Amino acid sequence: MNKNFITSAVIGTSLVLTACNNDNNGSFEPSANTGVLQTVASDYSSSSIQLIGLDNEVPTVSSSQLTDTRSDYIVKGYKDNYYYIGRNEIDTMTRLNTADIVNPELTFDTGEASDGESANVHDLVFASDEKAYMIRYGDTKIWIVNPKAADQENFKIGEIDISAYADDDGKPEATSGAIVDGKLFVAMQRLDFNDDNTPAKEGQNAYVAVFNVANDTEIDTNLTDDEENLKGIELSVRNPALLTTSEDGSLYLVAKGDIYSSYYSDRAPGYIGGIIEINTQDYSTSMIIDDGDDENHPYGYIDNATIIDANNGYFSGYFGWKDNSLYHFNPTTGEVTGAVANIENTNITLLDTSPAGNAWVGIGIAEDPHVIILNSVQEALHRLSLAKNPNTVTFVYQAEEDDFVKLREETEEEVTEEEAAQPFE
Repeated sequence: MNKNFITSAVIGTSLVLTACNNDNNGSFEPSANTGVLQTVASDYSSSSIQLIGLDNEVPTVSSSQLTDTRSDYIVKGYKDNYYYIGRNEIDTMTRLNTADIVNPELTFDTGEASDGESANVHDLVFASDEKAYMIRYGDTKIWIVNPKAADQENFKIGEIDISAYADDDGKPEATSGAIVDGKLFVAMQRLDFNDDNTPAKEGQNAYVAVFNVANDTEIDTNLTDDEENLKGIELSVRNPALLTTSEDGSLYLVAKGDIYSSYYSDRAPGYIGGIIEINTQDYSTSMIIDDGDDENHPYGYIDNATIIDANNGYFSGYFGWKDNSLYHFNPTTGEVTGAVANIENTNITLLDTSPAGNAWVGIGIAEDPHVIILNSVQEALHRLSLAKNPNTVTFVYQAEEDDFVKLREETEEEVTEEEAAQPFE
């Protein structure tokens, strides 16, 4: 299905723009520095955006914006823009600006896969204002796009062919990207959807491909092996879900293992995931947190993680549908401090780090969806009530980026003993 370029005047009948006025607690104050939360109804019948003002002592929450009858969206932000990306069978990307954060500037077509199926964009990785890499789960090509383009014709500016990594279903299932040291790292699951999407299929190990951002050519990460072999980093863990970086530029990969094996009665659990660190210079990998084995897996499957700094991070352990626990760990040593109090055996739907250096933990409970904001030492700073379950978050700003550094310092200074003793007020 080919889609034409769409302007903000004809976003589509399923998208309803609403004014940014009252939040669930009665007041929302617009903010230069804003968290953008994409939320989803518990029954996946709708989705919407809620804005979080971050410049006040207590974050303020807007009413729902951009309500849509479809739910498979993510949000990605860069400087003063955020991008509302429709994934499977939606295949659009809408650009919005902090100056008018709920009224779309433009919407772009993100294209079909080469076989006519959905491109199913899973990530957007920014190299600059006018260059970003669109990680397309449903295709064998990464699009290079200009997110600031004035029209569809100037949106796509190049592509990278990753068909060499395709498995037996014809696609490599590229799912996440990150730029470190002038290199684009792209994680590929290589799940065979013609064979119950098992991540343990022989000869289809997961990979991370590496590309030079300056010229978009692939880097051979192992010059000593056969030149006909794949150039990327072959992973010992399977089913990668996320590439994430720390403030010092260290690169980490989260792998879920065979997290969905419970859906198949003839399949062993498959604890073949965890958190690894990737050396961005020599491309070696080291296991930080192992999810264990069939007999001993204290955290269940590890399905998400975020890194605060060299000594502090959080990961989500998955024990079953809507049954997660949050753990604090040291990314440098791999030491797991333990489960975070009051965030155990619940439905963790979101885990990310704000520019202020705090972890945002989304809890998806139909009767009480909310986000808990934690600092690096497991103190809960705020609890934000939402209209729907939080799904993804991004952060945008009108001020200079250095203001977020200031915000980080102010946040650290303002955490008092009294606030820590009453974390959920």
